[in-house]
Amino acid sequence: MTTSINYNQYAIIPYVNYSDFIRTTVEKYQREQKKEKTNQIASTSFKETPDTQSVTLTLVRHGETTWNAIKRIQGQLSYYTEQDGTVVPITLSDKGRQQAEQIEQKLRTMKFSRCYSSDLKRAVDTAIIVTKNLNLPILQDSRLRERSRGEWEGKFESEFSKASQAEKQNIEGDESMCERIFSFLNHAAAENPNGTVLVVVHERVI
Repeated sequence: MTTSINYNQYAIIPYVNYSDFIRTTVEKYQREQKKEKTNQIASTSFKETPDTQSVTLTLVRHGETTWNAIKRIQGQLSYYTEQDGTVVPITLSDKGRQQAEQIEQKLRTMKFSRCYSSDLKRAVDTAIIVTKNLNLPILQDSRLRERSRGEWEGKFESEFSKASQAEKQNIEGDESMCERIFSFLNHAAAENPNGTVLVVVHERVI
């Protein structure tokens, strides 16, 4: 039997403004992913069968970081080396830690078989907070990383918005990003048949 994901729901998602929670279903997710290449990946990755086992995903976006607050591009960075050689960690802001604490209160009575997190610091730091009363190990997975923004990482969104398309090179494409995310989802379904898992990720992954 081939195990794949039959999405039941996406639950508790802090999205866009970091404080709203959106409950949605996979049908909405798929409507938002109507690009041809994305659909090709989805159709080859997930095959509906009578024996398909289901997994419920509870997706949580990481809390606001100090870089989110100043609109600085993080991409796949956890640390950044400034021009003077100083290595700066990208940390949750005070607001971001408060957001994670609020999510922890909403999740503390829920039951999960596993917790997965992007291996980027801001996601792991959020996962540590939201799981503190769940008694779950945090399984870090690089497939859950934010989209790579290439040479734009460390720069500001205002700079990026003024750049020409020719200057916006080496940014991870939709196909590459979806391939790694769907690879993770198949893995999660196989490891947690008929289970519920907590996944701490990034805005563009959601």
